[in-house]
Amino acid sequence: MYLATPEKGKKQVAIKCCSLINIEVDENGEKEDQGVPMSIIREISIMKTLDHKNIIKLLDCIFTDTEAKLVFELCKADLQTFFHKNEAKPIPLYVIRNSMRDILSGIEYCHGRGILHRDIKPANILLAMDCTTLKLADFGLSRKVSMRKREYSEGMVSLLYRPPEIFVKGEYSIPCDMWSAGCVFAYFLKT
Repeated sequence: MYLATPEKGKKQVAIKCCSLINIEVDENGEKEDQGVPMSIIREISIMKTLDHKNIIKLLDCIFTDTEAKLVFELCKADLQTFFHKNEAKPIPLYVIRNSMRDILSGIEYCHGRGILHRDIKPANILLAMDCTTLKLADFGLSRKVSMRKREYSEGMVSLLYRPPEIFVKGEYSIPCDMWSAGCVFAYFLKT
């Protein structure tokens, strides 16, 4: 992530640079260009449809020959950094309650639109510049889903926040984000 100021007098933004070079080696040892990585296409298409106070706002996309630059609203820090900086101090219950309300509100908005985040963890939850609002970020692993359980890619949810049904059956749906949110809640209580 990079920090940028688009024009004089405008608000600063965060820029996420994603490589568009997607080369794989085939069984003959020859390199093949696979085109634009699916995760970038998916993230941009999903982020363009989301507009909620608890989800980071995608402001623009800039493409070059080798990379895509996603321009987002600027946030102060991620939750993981916040936890590490404040690990000596207990977090007040009202902060935990308000934080979980923000996280669950963002997840509910996504689920209402049939979007599964699939990577809810403290590093992907950002503290807004007002220092009171949390925002979900990093939709690179997210996807549109049906409400019924179905077999999707197993390795999507970070290991520490992965629900048991992925380990047992490989099938999951909307509840997988709720499990991850519960793990974030436990992390709040641990500190």
